[in-house]
Amino acid sequence: MTYRRAVAYAFKAALIGASGLCAALGATSASQAQTPPQIATVPANSNPPVPAGLKVTCTPNPNTGAPSPTCPVIQYGGVTTWAYSFIDNRVSYGIVSYDANGQVLKNVTRDGARYVYKMTVDPGAKTVSVWGQSDAKVDIAWSDLPTSTPVYAWVAAASPPANVVKGANMAQAPVCRGLGQYDRPWAGWWDGSACNGSYGGGIRLATKNIQFLTLVSGTVSWVPGQSNRYNQVGPLPPGSVNAGKTYSGYDQVLCSYGGFIGWVYSNTCEQSGTHQGGIGPFVLTGAVQ
Repeated sequence: MTYRRAVAYAFKAALIGASGLCAALGATSASQAQTPPQIATVPANSNPPVPAGLKVTCTPNPNTGAPSPTCPVIQYGGVTTWAYSFIDNRVSYGIVSYDANGQVLKNVTRDGARYVYKMTVDPGAKTVSVWGQSDAKVDIAWSDLPTSTPVYAWVAAASPPANVVKGANMAQAPVCRGLGQYDRPWAGWWDGSACNGSYGGGIRLATKNIQFLTLVSGTVSWVPGQSNRYNQVGPLPPGSVNAGKTYSGYDQVLCSYGGFIGWVYSNTCEQSGTHQGGIGPFVLTGAVQ
């Protein structure tokens, strides 16, 4: 294990040079891992319960108060956010976020616009603009939008299902687990015919009882490692997903490096995919049902 990491480190250092560039790559990976909010168009009467003092008022354009049959909503991290207007018609929005069961997670007032007609996403500024009457708008930072804990499930299948969880960045290999030689359990990434686990830096193929990790609800959450050193995970984030123990008793906390999947061993993401140009590591977080 130590020899493998030393060789990989030397190769990486030769490719990217100074440690400052290593830090830059780390910053890039963190931003790439964040999935932008999506804007959906839904029927205006499909809203969950509206909090007191608010009403659904969506219009087809900024120059009319006529109601629109549809409304734009923000979908982010398994949470849907509506922009309501106030019953007293003040120039403000009630920005209300709901979980998958229609329960209110957050309700805040944002002044400056009313009667929403469109929403737009700015990936550079990491904001969502809520446009209303006379093209007035308010901007909402992505960080101000609540998210729900993603929920995953292991599913037995011969090939990756449509909602399979994939690695962070680059190759984005499907997450899998199964049994290998001597019925030993391994977790890793799917190459089309086997699940590539890793142990001591070597490939451990799982070819029986294959399962794929699938997303049930929310948004897949790959959290960047908290260390600036090469492939160092740092403290495990809350809610780290464990794919089960190896035959020798090690927890297989799922991680991604260069898009491939492995598990955290001795504070590094040990996996059997290529390391060339690898970005990471990331640790998968959420709940498994």
